[in-house]
Amino acid sequence: MLPKDGLAGIRDGKVAVVDPVAGGKPALIVPGEGVTVKVNGVEVWGPTPVTATSVIELQVPPPTRKEGGFVLDVSPDDMSVTLQVFPEEVVGYELVDELPTHYLIVRCERRVEKKKTVTFAEVMKALEKERITWGIDEVAIQRAVLAADGKPTVVARGVEPQPGKDGRVRFLKPLTPTYVEHDDEAKVDYWEKWQLPTVQPGEVIACVEPEVPAKPGMTVKGEVVPGGSVKKAAYVLRENEVVLGPDGQSIVARKYGRPVKRMTEDGVEIGITDIHVHPGDVNLQTGNLTFTGDILVLGNIEQRAKVEAGGKLVVKGNSSDAVLLGNDGIDVDGCLIKSRAWAGRRGWFATEALALIRPLNSLWQAAKEHDYLDEESLKLWELYLFDLTRTYQELGEDYFSEVPAITAQSLAAINFFRRRRSFPPEELHVVGHNLKALEEKLLATRCNEANLIVRWAWGSSLKAASSVAVTDPKGCFDCRISAGGKVTIWGTVRRSWIRAHGDIRILGEAGSPLSEEEVVLETTPEGSIYLARAYPSVQIRFGNRSLRLQEQISSCHFYVDKATHEIVRE
Repeated sequence: MLPKDGLAGIRDGKVAVVDPVAGGKPALIVPGEGVTVKVNGVEVWGPTPVTATSVIELQVPPPTRKEGGFVLDVSPDDMSVTLQVFPEEVVGYELVDELPTHYLIVRCERRVEKKKTVTFAEVMKALEKERITWGIDEVAIQRAVLAADGKPTVVARGVEPQPGKDGRVRFLKPLTPTYVEHDDEAKVDYWEKWQLPTVQPGEVIACVEPEVPAKPGMTVKGEVVPGGSVKKAAYVLRENEVVLGPDGQSIVARKYGRPVKRMTEDGVEIGITDIHVHPGDVNLQTGNLTFTGDILVLGNIEQRAKVEAGGKLVVKGNSSDAVLLGNDGIDVDGCLIKSRAWAGRRGWFATEALALIRPLNSLWQAAKEHDYLDEESLKLWELYLFDLTRTYQELGEDYFSEVPAITAQSLAAINFFRRRRSFPPEELHVVGHNLKALEEKLLATRCNEANLIVRWAWGSSLKAASSVAVTDPKGCFDCRISAGGKVTIWGTVRRSWIRAHGDIRILGEAGSPLSEEEVVLETTPEGSIYLARAYPSVQIRFGNRSLRLQEQISSCHFYVDKATHEIVRE
């Protein structure tokens, strides 16, 4: 017979041993973790041989019990309460059945039994004891009690105070120049780089936003938490520049200009500045400059740049190959070189147009009274319309929109007359109404003074609604000058054309002693021309009367005799 080792197994907590056969080895028993094994009354710690006659005792740890309960945690700021619910736990141990084996390890299993012992009423009573009276979430408490898993659950929550908002002034218009964004597909004008913020009277530039009161909070203990204080919008409105609108919130501009703000002790000071100061040169790098108010350029204007002021334009430097526009006048401390300067475009147009409106009125009156004009008068009418349209196009703006209407209606009436030999009365009535309205508008516009003052000029065009003055002995060379008032030149005038609606005074010399450079001086029959010195080829014109000098003259005064209508020299 072959030898067989002994076996040992466990069933229902009892150890059964089978002895070895034919010299086999006895079974070995080993205590596992937490199990106490005694063989024949002696506790063993390692592998111990046992036989069927051995007395084997097995012991497992006694059961333990952990009481159930809950924990309430109130936050330091009393804004929340957290609940943790723990069940009652009973921990017991049972021996694990093992099949017969030569090497028996005795093991036990840990068994945990949980029991929910915490009630909703107990938690509510504990909250009351902690003086938790506000923001209690009973549903959350019920869930925590039913779960009893020890996880933190917020069962009461306060309300944080909501901060208020101080009142403020919110600007609806930009306060600084904005960069002009060009569409990739659009025709790009690289001179239009910056747009100055400008407003006009009646335009809303800002609004006062009222303060929003803070909302108080509440702790879980029912204590009110203040929300803090807020301030009203503090602002100061500059007198005669901005005003508070009827709604008490809108800040409205009272004049043309750029909106500005300045922080003061009394709040933000809001106003409208009617002057823009450009600190350096105006060129391709800076782009063109346009502003509704006055403009002060501390440097030069160059490289075909354009500066347009709705008010007065003052240039401390020179202007080279540029365009200068000043609605209320232009002062150039330096010189104009191949530039165009136009002071008071509307006023200049008013002066030019009024000289054409009066004969147009006469032709219209004749057509209305006689319902007939000869061909020469019709052509004269068309000629005046052409001159008026050309002058209007030079203005370059739509302020006098009556001009295109007058031109179209007059030409329609003339063409109708040539076909029917009679004028349409309705067309004539509309033409007369527009002529009267335009004349009144021109008279009002001409009252605005706009002078042009420059140190000296070369190869330039100078226009002014009022007077033109050239202050340096260098005077002007190869220039065209037009003035609604008088023209005064302290220096030399050569190869230039000067036209004024007032007096012309040349305090230097006109023309050249070495060549017959033409100089044309033209004014109205009511004006006069003074020449400190002039050379042959200088032309003097008074309306349709003209005189060309044949000799050098000095300190001469020219005017038209009212009786003989001849040019008089003194």
